[in-house]
Amino acid sequence: KISIDSGANYSTATLSKDVTLDSDPKEVKIKVLTTNGKEVNYLLTIDTISSDCGIDKISVNGVQAKATSDTEFEIIVANDVVKPQVTAVAKEETSKVSIDSQAAELKEAARTIDMTTSIKKVIPIQITAENGDNVSYTLVIYKEDALTEIDNIKVNDIEATKLSRNTYKVASKNIGDSATVTAKSLYPSADIKINNEEAEVNVTTKVVSTLEDETIVKVYITAKDNEREYTLIIERISEDETPEDQEEKESQFGIFSLEVDGKLASQSGKTY
Repeated sequence: KISIDSGANYSTATLSKDVTLDSDPKEVKIKVLTTNGKEVNYLLTIDTISSDCGIDKISVNGVQAKATSDTEFEIIVANDVVKPQVTAVAKEETSKVSIDSQAAELKEAARTIDMTTSIKKVIPIQITAENGDNVSYTLVIYKEDALTEIDNIKVNDIEATKLSRNTYKVASKNIGDSATVTAKSLYPSADIKINNEEAEVNVTTKVVSTLEDETIVKVYITAKDNEREYTLIIERISEDETPEDQEEKESQFGIFSLEVDGKLASQSGKTY
């Protein structure tokens, strides 16, 4: 006979009973009574396998990153940071951590990330629980310059060409007396506005007048008390203008821009 309740109840040969796993590990005492009356005691230890894929913290160079959602984190670093060290720590001791698709390590992992030529870096982080479940997290590292950086500018869905650090241009025959300008910031929490219109977060779309052959539009991005001004040049190309005409115009006046302290210089022929 066999019992798991200290001999209060016995079953013959086989016993099946649900056990509440109210501790880890759970110890179950088993008592066996043989036909000759001998009593033998056994101890069954049940270890619970963790399914916890939670993350305790993510830090960069010792500074804790900010959670922007359940699985997304961000941090802002100085412009002169080129090789930040990312550290991720799992909540559960038995969970494994992988940073940037590298080999997983138990509980905690650290990796050096190369940002020599980047102002924004997206780092994947994965937590794998003891039972094999996993959750993917994302850390985005922004350099300070990225906060006021433009992601893209479009005019009537035509993507503008970047001429210099703060100057963009669109030249098209598909521009009438007005055009729809859409500007998007690289940093998702930045405020962005076109000319003197109301600022919006991350993306703004406005209709601007383009009655002249060339229209200058200003775009302003503000974040964390920093602001940068951008210039968008919208050029209307007449329907009867040939590619040769456009090449001649560019050879005469150039297609580049000149800035002084971030301000676009006006052009008259070859004089700025």
